[in-house]
Amino acid sequence: MEHRISKQMIRKIPYFEKMLSHECLESKENKVVLDFDEQAFKIILDWVERDYTIILIEMDYAFDLYELADYLGLDGISKECITYFHKFTIEHLPIIIPKMAKTTKFMTSGALDAFICRHFLDIASSFSKVNRNTKKTFWSKFPIETIEYICALDLMINSEYQVFDAIMDWVLSDSYLRKCHLERLWKLVRWCHLNDKDSSNLVNHLRISAGFEAKLCSPRKADCDCVFNRAKQNCFVMIETLDIKDLRVKVLDNNFKLLVSQVIKEDTSIASNFFHDEHVSDILFDSGRRVIRIDWKQNKYNWAPPLESYAGLQRRIARSVEYGGELYEELELGEDIANGFLLLESTETFDLICFEGKHLHRFSMPIHEIYKRFTTLNNCEATLLNNKIYLLSNKAILYEAHYFL
Repeated sequence: MEHRISKQMIRKIPYFEKMLSHECLESKENKVVLDFDEQAFKIILDWVERDYTIILIEMDYAFDLYELADYLGLDGISKECITYFHKFTIEHLPIIIPKMAKTTKFMTSGALDAFICRHFLDIASSFSKVNRNTKKTFWSKFPIETIEYICALDLMINSEYQVFDAIMDWVLSDSYLRKCHLERLWKLVRWCHLNDKDSSNLVNHLRISAGFEAKLCSPRKADCDCVFNRAKQNCFVMIETLDIKDLRVKVLDNNFKLLVSQVIKEDTSIASNFFHDEHVSDILFDSGRRVIRIDWKQNKYNWAPPLESYAGLQRRIARSVEYGGELYEELELGEDIANGFLLLESTETFDLICFEGKHLHRFSMPIHEIYKRFTTLNNCEATLLNNKIYLLSNKAILYEAHYFL
């Protein structure tokens, strides 16, 4: 493409000012050849023609615009691109994943993959509309290339059945056009790590829904690619206080076998960016009231604000959701629990539970504004397990509150 613009206007861009201020060939010929994304360059030219006042940034060209602005010496636009990227939600994954093939200052491919693996169950079930009865999701709108990329990662799941279920949700959301992709996608399920009953059920499901016979792999076969069991990534973490700042972190497997035991030191310089590399972990404890970020390579940690961690996750995964569900349940408590809230994470969701008198309010995927109605609850511990909320007060009285998703 060829663009024409006056020297007087273009000289305000540092790159062109330096070029046109010297006896360069481009200056004599009044011609500059560049090899950048066409859309990004057009955005820069439009910005110049608007007298450097308004720059339009969208996620589909934010990476290319940053690269061009950085090359041209437009530091202000480069910073705006980075700031704009913080608006990223999972809706943009089809755009962002291909861009991660090259190194960017937005994030690394490892950081993006770590985010997807950690929150796969949330991504595959996220609402795209503010409607409790609507089951359309961002996931159902992804192209097949995005589905393939995600399902091939070492996802943090409880069972390979969840990957199969996510694939079926995507296929059945437009079965007329997508059924032809099912045989291509089912190979991403690591069948050999399913128990015999689940394997048999899924084979029958494929035979009935797609009309083809699935040939399952086995970890005992030499050509099996499913060596890594994605469903066995959960572990127990113990954090022990050694002195004012030093901590000892112990990681144990499901059989309580010690895997890691190391001393970590506090380092407030550890970046608090929402996205972080795979060697960094955020561990939430104390019923979601505390978040510790551990850099396993450097044996260092830093504290993170828990509300920001949840709010950041929510903005990325369900930014347009008002709330997914709310439950009021009357609890006959043997003691009073002070008014307040706790943020809890569970499989495929994270919940806000609030107390007002003897009423329990539960918000699934709550918006940040709801937090303002309550203060943090300090005299109660809670956790989510299956379809129950377990509450433990400071007097060691246990309550079970059933809820239904």
